[in-house]
Order: sequence, then structure tokens, then C-alpha cells
Amino acid sequence: RRAGPSHWHQFGPSYITMFAALLVMADNVRHVLQDTGVWPPGPWPGSSQYVGDCNVRQPLLEYPKRECASTEDCVDGGVCTQDGALAGICTENAETIACLSAVGWAFTVVATYLGFFLLFVGSAWNANLLGKLAAIRSKWRALRGSSAKTR
Repeated sequence: RRAGPSHWHQFGPSYITMFAALLVMADNVRHVLQDTGVWPPGPWPGSSQYVGDCNVRQPLLEYPKRECASTEDCVDGGVCTQDGALAGICTENAETIACLSAVGWAFTVVATYLGFFLLFVGSAWNANLLGKLAAIRSKWRALRGSSAKTR
């Protein structure tokens, strides 16, 4: 048996970083597959990031806000809101976290954030960050004259 780091200890940071890159890119690939028609938006398991019947509304992204009396006054698929704070304004479905579908949660939230977390872990492991921080801590304590057991 050879002495030295194991395969996982030597190549683990690379494996974690490669897996993290795949997770971060998953949502972008979902967008491309949806836009090119390879993965259609519905039915289950559709590629839509947002649910289609979400009740959360927001004003259309135009300035000044388009006022309306009926939905015919709105363009680009907007709907004339008749009540609430947005009454008389053309609105569209809000693309917010409240309207994410299961695919949206899996790709946009879970895969992306888990990917960035694993990217940090792989980079910190590769840089031996914990070992370097422990060395700094011991040098600091040596300079201050405190022992390793006192806190």
C-alpha cells in the first residue's frame, strides 16, 4: 500500500467543483431546452419555471404604467386589474418565488444554490482553507502568549 493521500482526498475538490458547475448550469440548460422546444413547457414534467395560474400580479414592465378600463386596452398578454391596489392598471403574472413550479424550485432554487455552496466547499478544500485558518489561529495565540486550551 502506498503512503500518501487517497484518491478522494487528492481529487475530491475537483469532483465537487465539477459537480457544482453542473448544478449551477442546470437552470440555464433548462432555459435553452425550453426555448428551443426540446423540453416543452407542459404538461408534467414540463419545463416551465412558473405556474401558469398564479394569483400574484404585477404591473406590466413599461413606464408610465398603462391605465385600462378593460383587458382589451392591455397589450402583450396583460390583464386589466379591476380591484385592489393595482385597479385600473394593466398587469401580468408575477415571476416571483411565490409562483415557482416544482421544476422552478428544483432547478432555480435547489440546484443553483446547492451548486454555489458546493463550489465554495470544493474551492475551500482545494485551498486547504481550514488548515490555513488553524495555522493563523495558532500563530495568533503564540503572539498573544495564550495557550491552545484557554479561550
